[in-house]
Amino acid sequence: MKYRIGQKVVYIGPDFRGHWRAVLCRLWLPVPNGVYTIRAYAEDVFLNTKDGPFYWMEEGVSPLHSLTGLEQGAINEYLLRPLQERSTEAGMEILRGILDGKKVREPA
Repeated sequence: MKYRIGQKVVYIGPDFRGHWRAVLCRLWLPVPNGVYTIRAYAEDVFLNTKDGPFYWMEEGVSPLHSLTGLEQGAINEYLLRPLQERSTEAGMEILRGILDGKKVREPA
């Protein structure tokens, strides 16, 4: 597994919220560039084949659909990236450089 439970990630995939299957099944689906928290590794998803692994998101719990029994769409690992959180000090350093008129590069 690339990500751990509790880790913040950014969804970088397409917007499937209007897809007819998502609408029919009332599945929660992520918004592009949205920040989410890994809830669980989706081990039992029938899609966990060569295209996996898949993850469930903490923010994405919906009522169970009566026909499918699903509560949300599992998200493939390649549609996620880790959230890059900057420290307050790094942000302050950038602002100090701007105020001083220096050309500032963002820290990696």
